[in-house]
Amino acid sequence: MKLNEIVGLPTANLFERLPLNGQVGETTRNGYGLAYAGDKVPIRTDEGVETRTVAGTNTLAKVNVSHRKEFNFLNNVARGFVFQAHDNLNGNIDWTFSPSHAAPVLMKVEENNGRAEAFYRIADSAGQIIDPGSFGSLWTGIASSLFNCHDFTGVRMFYKRPDSLNAGCAGTLSGKNFGFAWANKSMEAGVLYLRTIFYTPLAVYSIKNACASGSPLLVTSAQVSSNFDEFVGLKHNVEATTLNDLFELVRQGKMCIRADNNDVKIWWNEDELYKELEQNYAANFNQQIEDNSDFQLCTAEGAQK
Repeated sequence: MKLNEIVGLPTANLFERLPLNGQVGETTRNGYGLAYAGDKVPIRTDEGVETRTVAGTNTLAKVNVSHRKEFNFLNNVARGFVFQAHDNLNGNIDWTFSPSHAAPVLMKVEENNGRAEAFYRIADSAGQIIDPGSFGSLWTGIASSLFNCHDFTGVRMFYKRPDSLNAGCAGTLSGKNFGFAWANKSMEAGVLYLRTIFYTPLAVYSIKNACASGSPLLVTSAQVSSNFDEFVGLKHNVEATTLNDLFELVRQGKMCIRADNNDVKIWWNEDELYKELEQNYAANFNQQIEDNSDFQLCTAEGAQK
């Protein structure tokens, strides 16, 4: 008899050999289970299961847990990755748990008298302007009224480019202001639209227009701001605070997972996040397409990387 393979075996998954014991053997685990060290991370809230430090000898592995909550790490380093596990192949496994609020945002940049600028600032729940690090976020051009989806320098719109700190009109402002600035007396009149996703700690953060050469515009999934006075909340409707939440969001398609024998990574699904944001600007874009034959949507595939 000859057997032909129809479907290959699934890739091995690091979690397949990591029993998350929960409350079993809370005081000591000898010859079975996992020994946790480091930060406490909630696995399931309904059963009070978390990665508590448990003494043990001859466990299957020791898991070193790091729970990252800093704005700079979540937004500028992890950039959407909410969980990463790595097997060091020496009995030690590293976990980095970094849950975040994922907030997609659209920003407009409009030319006016040879300048095209748009800057914003980020505030915490007390309204204090924060310092997110060397950049505020990574932006991609998604629409332009300039020829062939060009920016104000005559090149194709960019893909995930970090914004600048206190440049252009923001140079005289206090605090940390991030955005983009072009200046050229012969610059062609037009408008660009950029989008990004902010990844913030599980707390209240907001964004507001700081300065702009034209009419300001910030759009989130829940709100539209076209002035310099209004703060717009940086929060998506979906929240994940436990490891079990992450797996549930993977099941729903709102997060993605890549797993093999030694590594597991879970991150926010950007395409799903942007779908909700698009509902708040799609009608405006459609109207501009009808009114201006030069206005067009730009694909990320065609953007400069």
